[in-house]
Amino acid sequence: MRYKPRSITHHVDKKTIKGVGCKMGLYINDNPIVEREFFVDDFNPISRWSMDIIEEINTVVNMIEYSVREKDVTNIWDDYDLINRRGFNISQIRDLSPQARRRILSEIHFN
Repeated sequence: MRYKPRSITHHVDKKTIKGVGCKMGLYINDNPIVEREFFVDDFNPISRWSMDIIEEINTVVNMIEYSVREKDVTNIWDDYDLINRRGFNISQIRDLSPQARRRILSEIHFN
Protein backbone atom coordinates (compact mmCIF):
# COMPACT_ATOMS: atom_id res chain seq x y z
CA MET A 1 0.00 0.00 0.00
CA ARG A 2 1.33 3.41 -0.90
CA TYR A 3 0.62 6.14 1.56
CA LYS A 4 2.27 9.52 1.21
CA PRO A 5 0.11 12.34 2.57
CA ARG A 6 0.63 15.73 1.05
CA SER A 7 2.70 18.24 3.00
CA ILE A 8 1.21 21.72 3.16
CA THR A 9 2.54 25.14 4.04
CA HIS A 10 0.50 27.09 6.54
CA HIS A 11 1.04 30.73 7.56
CA VAL A 12 0.10 31.78 11.09
CA ASP A 13 0.87 35.36 12.07
CA LYS A 14 4.49 35.82 10.99
CA LYS A 15 5.37 32.13 11.16
CA THR A 16 5.43 29.57 8.39
CA ILE A 17 4.46 26.04 9.35
CA LYS A 18 4.85 23.17 6.95
CA GLY A 19 4.18 19.50 7.15
CA VAL A 20 1.46 16.90 7.14
CA GLY A 21 -1.63 17.94 9.07
CA CYS A 22 -2.40 15.77 12.11
CA LYS A 23 -5.04 16.03 14.79
CA MET A 24 -5.14 14.70 18.33
CA GLY A 25 -8.05 14.71 20.76
CA LEU A 26 -8.60 13.83 24.39
CA TYR A 27 -12.12 12.86 25.38
CA ILE A 28 -13.77 11.93 28.66
CA ASN A 29 -17.04 10.01 28.23
CA ASP A 30 -17.22 11.07 24.57
CA ASN A 31 -16.92 14.75 25.58
CA PRO A 32 -14.01 16.59 23.98
CA ILE A 33 -11.57 17.98 26.54
CA VAL A 34 -8.71 18.95 24.23
CA GLU A 35 -8.38 18.87 20.46
CA ARG A 36 -5.20 20.05 18.79
CA GLU A 37 -4.14 20.27 15.19
CA PHE A 38 -0.43 20.11 14.47
CA PHE A 39 1.85 19.64 11.49
CA VAL A 40 4.65 17.09 11.11
CA ASP A 41 7.47 18.10 8.80
CA ASP A 42 9.16 15.22 6.93
CA PHE A 43 6.39 12.84 7.93
CA ASN A 44 7.44 9.20 7.67
CA PRO A 45 4.40 7.15 6.56
CA ILE A 46 5.83 4.03 8.22
CA SER A 47 5.56 5.78 11.60
CA ARG A 48 1.79 5.39 11.60
CA TRP A 49 2.38 1.77 12.65
CA SER A 50 4.74 2.77 15.47
CA MET A 51 3.84 2.03 19.09
CA ASP A 52 5.92 4.99 20.34
CA ILE A 53 3.11 7.52 19.93
CA ILE A 54 0.62 5.18 21.60
CA GLU A 55 2.96 4.63 24.55
CA GLU A 56 3.54 8.37 24.95
CA ILE A 57 -0.17 9.18 24.73
CA ASN A 58 -0.95 6.46 27.28
CA THR A 59 1.65 7.94 29.62
CA VAL A 60 0.05 11.38 29.35
CA VAL A 61 -3.46 9.98 29.77
CA ASN A 62 -2.37 8.03 32.87
CA MET A 63 -0.84 11.19 34.36
CA ILE A 64 -4.06 13.13 33.73
CA GLU A 65 -6.21 10.32 35.15
CA TYR A 66 -4.04 10.15 38.29
CA SER A 67 -4.26 13.92 38.77
CA VAL A 68 -8.05 13.99 38.31
CA ARG A 69 -8.52 11.10 40.76
CA GLU A 70 -6.23 12.70 43.32
CA LYS A 71 -8.07 16.02 43.13
CA ASP A 72 -11.43 14.25 43.27
CA VAL A 73 -10.49 12.41 46.46
CA THR A 74 -9.25 15.66 48.00
CA ASN A 75 -12.50 17.41 47.09
CA ILE A 76 -14.57 14.56 48.53
CA TRP A 77 -12.74 14.79 51.87
CA ASP A 78 -12.97 18.59 51.84
CA ASP A 79 -16.73 18.33 51.24
CA TYR A 80 -16.93 15.81 54.08
CA ASP A 81 -15.20 18.29 56.43
CA LEU A 82 -17.46 21.16 55.34
CA ILE A 83 -20.56 19.05 55.97
CA ASN A 84 -19.53 17.35 59.21
CA ARG A 85 -17.42 20.03 60.86
CA ARG A 86 -19.18 23.19 59.69
CA GLY A 87 -22.72 21.96 59.03
CA PHE A 88 -22.92 22.95 55.35
CA ASN A 89 -25.21 21.10 52.98
CA ILE A 90 -24.05 20.22 49.47
CA SER A 91 -25.93 23.14 47.86
CA GLN A 92 -24.21 25.59 50.19
CA ILE A 93 -20.85 24.03 49.40
CA ARG A 94 -21.42 24.36 45.65
CA ASP A 95 -22.40 28.03 46.11
CA LEU A 96 -19.13 28.89 47.90
CA SER A 97 -16.63 30.94 45.94
CA PRO A 98 -13.21 29.30 45.56
CA GLN A 99 -11.73 31.89 47.94
CA ALA A 100 -14.40 31.31 50.61
CA ARG A 101 -14.00 27.54 50.28
CA ARG A 102 -10.22 27.79 50.74
CA ARG A 103 -10.60 30.12 53.72
CA ILE A 104 -13.10 27.87 55.52
CA LEU A 105 -11.08 24.73 54.80
CA SER A 106 -7.90 26.36 56.09
CA GLU A 107 -9.77 27.29 59.29
CA ILE A 108 -10.93 23.68 59.64
CA HIS A 109 -7.55 22.13 58.94
CA PHE A 110 -5.49 24.51 61.08
CA ASN A 111 -7.78 24.58 64.14
